Amino acid sequence: MGDSLRNLLGRYGSQAEHQRIASPAAAADARRRRMAARVGAIRSEEDYIPLDGPKSRSVLRADDNAYQGPHPESSLVREEDEIGDAEDELAEYTGATERIPLGRDAERRQKEARRAQIRHLLAQAQGEDEDEEDIPIIVRNVPHSAASVPSVPVIIDIDEMRDGTRVYDEDPFGGVPDEPMDDEPIRAAAEEGDDWEKVQLGRIGVREEEPVQEPVQAAIIPLTTGLPTPTSCMARLSQMLTALDESCAKHQQRIADAHATIERYSDDSEDRKAVAVLEDRAAWFSDLESFVDDLALFIDAKMPQLEALEEEMAQFAEHAAELQGRADRLFADTQLAEFRDPAATDEDGRIIAYSLVSRFTEWRTRYPDDYNRAWGGLALGSAWEFWARAEQALWDPFWPHGDESRLPSQCSHIDDFKWQRDVMDFVDQGGHPPRGGDDELVATMVSSVVVARLVSLAENGAYDPWSKGETACAVALVDHVAQVIEGIRLKTIARAFLSCFREHVHVLQSVFAAPVTHSPPPIHPDTPRARMYIAEQLAMLASNLFSWHYFWSTSFAPWSDVELSEFATVANDLVSMLCDALQDAHEFGSVVLAQALAKQVSPHVSVQLKRRLEQLQVHDV
Repeated sequence: MGDSLRNLLGRYGSQAEHQRIASPAAAADARRRRMAARVGAIRSEEDYIPLDGPKSRSVLRADDNAYQGPHPESSLVREEDEIGDAEDELAEYTGATERIPLGRDAERRQKEARRAQIRHLLAQAQGEDEDEEDIPIIVRNVPHSAASVPSVPVIIDIDEMRDGTRVYDEDPFGGVPDEPMDDEPIRAAAEEGDDWEKVQLGRIGVREEEPVQEPVQAAIIPLTTGLPTPTSCMARLSQMLTALDESCAKHQQRIADAHATIERYSDDSEDRKAVAVLEDRAAWFSDLESFVDDLALFIDAKMPQLEALEEEMAQFAEHAAELQGRADRLFADTQLAEFRDPAATDEDGRIIAYSLVSRFTEWRTRYPDDYNRAWGGLALGSAWEFWARAEQALWDPFWPHGDESRLPSQCSHIDDFKWQRDVMDFVDQGGHPPRGGDDELVATMVSSVVVARLVSLAENGAYDPWSKGETACAVALVDHVAQVIEGIRLKTIARAFLSCFREHVHVLQSVFAAPVTHSPPPIHPDTPRARMYIAEQLAMLASNLFSWHYFWSTSFAPWSDVELSEFATVANDLVSMLCDALQDAHEFGSVVLAQALAKQVSPHVSVQLKRRLEQLQVHDV
């Protein structure tokens, strides 16, 4: 019995020794011994190689079979004589000693080793004993009798128990436990790696030292604490609930502050955008105002010249060449293209950005509400009137279309003018529905430029009512104007041209009513031709007058009966003189003239004159 007891004590130790709790001094001393052992395992005095003294025994032993270099008697080590490339010495930091685990057991052991290393590093950083977590489990043998052998503690380490326990993880993909793997190849590879490491350590003169054996300490028994009561639990819960309420209130306040800040920033951004828009608008209108002022000064300076030019053109049509030169010199001193043409274009055919048309187009696009309120289209027409009048200053609208002697600057139609095409393009680009009076822009331009021009020429005698070609041109032009304008402006045009016929008819009446101062010869060779000439001229004048009768109908303009009587009076006076002339020349062939004139007689002519004209169509009168 004594031998067996001694064997048990020698194998498992005494129970009394493990019941003793180590003091703090003993724990600190054990910690210092472990630190000294770790430092001694890494660094040793034998690693030092003196330059002027004998080498240590470990170095000599390592160098017995090694290459001593070209100068073995020297203790200096040159770079090219060094053995190795520091890969073995720094393998701990370069990962040269790492091995790839094969199998789930090897991978599990590697993970446990990595966790142990992390715990060790954390313990070093926090200054704790790394062995404090290695709590041994002491299994006491309960004695069956008083004479039995004293109980000997059985110490089981948790790490050893974890390593000895085989755990099979479930396969996350297959759903079945892993089969045990054959560890023999892995163990052989590990032993081969260990042998290679030992050889490398022997080459550099590092000896393996025996690990420091530390006694296993028993776990510290915690103090006894009382169980919490419902009152204490409710108190702690109340404190936690109060803390949570305070935290929730703080978070709610932060959320409210964040929302207020976001709203303030959004309001500020909207204000900044509005200020930027207002500044852009103010700058644009300031630029436009400056341009309009310059344009007004330019128009004020050029308008007297233009008016004088128009007056001279109406009075002296024979000086067309001179007037053409003056018209060319009107813009000779103008350098900017936007002042020479409101729709000036560059070399690529694009409208210049600072021209009148470009500015009004930008105004209509960027600020449509302001453009509508200001009637921008009518304002553009008022400004454009100057260039339109300048373009047609030398225009004679009554010039025959087929006459080759017409002026080079003459246009046969309103659409031939550049300002007319540019105005139509501007209106078409505005889209539908028109804005700012764009739909009235063409009518305004035609009324202020073309109609005024026609009325001025007709009243100043530029229109020849005896000319069939000029009458055809004038009628076609007024018909085109009637498609654009209406109302009182049409009446003004019709009355202006009727006044030309009225003056000529009055002169003819005064001539035919004048008494003969001397008696004519009984017969003259030129009498038939003269009488036919008078009849032909009166027939031509009547034919030209009848060409205007359409414009004196209610379908053309809202004429009253008194106004329509003006045209009827002139027509009746002219037809009356024509019938007298046809009757005087009846025997000379005036029947043909009467037949041709009867086909185009105006409905405004009285019935008596129509019957008389029908009688003149018969040869036997």
